[in-house]
Amino acid sequence: LRESEARLRFALETSRTGAWDLDLVDHTAFRSREHDRIFGYAELLPAWTYEMFLEHVLPEDRARVDAQFQRAVATQGDWDFECRIRRVDVVVRWIWAAGRHRLDASGHARRMAGVVQDITARKEADAELRGSEERFRTLVEQAPEGIFIQTRRRFAYLNAEALRIFGAAHPEQLLGTLVEDHMHPDYRERVRERIRGLNEDRRPMPAMDQVFLRLDGSACDVSVSGVPFTFDHEPGALVFVRDIAERKQSEAALRESEARRTLALDAAQAGTWEWDLPSNRILWSQSQYEILGLEPVPGGPSYEDWRKCVHPEDLASVEEAIRQAREEAREYRSEYRVVWPDGSQHWVQGRGQFLRDEQGRPIRMFGVLTDIHERKMLEDELRVRAS
Repeated sequence: LRESEARLRFALETSRTGAWDLDLVDHTAFRSREHDRIFGYAELLPAWTYEMFLEHVLPEDRARVDAQFQRAVATQGDWDFECRIRRVDVVVRWIWAAGRHRLDASGHARRMAGVVQDITARKEADAELRGSEERFRTLVEQAPEGIFIQTRRRFAYLNAEALRIFGAAHPEQLLGTLVEDHMHPDYRERVRERIRGLNEDRRPMPAMDQVFLRLDGSACDVSVSGVPFTFDHEPGALVFVRDIAERKQSEAALRESEARRTLALDAAQAGTWEWDLPSNRILWSQSQYEILGLEPVPGGPSYEDWRKCVHPEDLASVEEAIRQAREEAREYRSEYRVVWPDGSQHWVQGRGQFLRDEQGRPIRMFGVLTDIHERKMLEDELRVRAS
């Protein structure tokens, strides 16, 4: 149980996700430390209430956020929103939060549990994309998320990842077709409403989980958000699509243990690994193999398999970071390059920690490996532009 809790805490902190559990009667809440950090507090406050949260929400967003909360409580539905907050240090940030009701033994909704993330970086990236069509094309084509443009409710553009999600080999298979025709019937009416909001009301649409239909008829769980966008002088929308199949599987497993874990971890673009020191056995998730450009091997990977992936110029510093984390009982963190079998180089970030026995001896190490190549390339581009 301790190991499971440690993994959950580490996953939340690594993904910069705060957890909260709100009493719907007295409005007091349990929170994780990351939750309070998002609002600018260095340490966990002695108490937190829903009203304290609303005080942090900018006045322009406050009525909408509170109305969504009241509606969610009245209908016992989910609470999912994006808004701006003013932290205790007066810095304004964007957050995304989502909550789900927890029922007591009598079936009444006594609590709501959920997560919160600082999404300022994504919001700033969206604004940057809208600044230049040429740069937009370059970034969008290389984006790990699916992105498409719709005008008059029809596909006008799709990037490579969006084509993959829809199971299309060529853009012509989708261009000009109605977007709603590629949605699961259960979601089509809601999709029509969101398209009207984007095209006619020019309102951004927050992330919503829904189900796409691939060209072969199979279903695909996705998370979709959109912003109003003008393309070829036509009002439409720029739509962001993330394949959340892995996240859905994780949520299903987490629901068996605790309701507030259901929104804990989006494992998209991140691999997980575990190293059992006594047996020297190593486990990698499928995403870990993909980030390293490898295929799963019979019997599992070895430490040497990982060393061969690390760029020779970075290997010594990465292993030194692991050694320090092991000997000094601190978190391991390192950014380095990996070399794929085809010779291409990719930036990754590794984070992990050692689990120790009662005598303080390290017995297991677990962590995540994140693909940060796009971020590194964008940072390089911004530095060049700044110079």
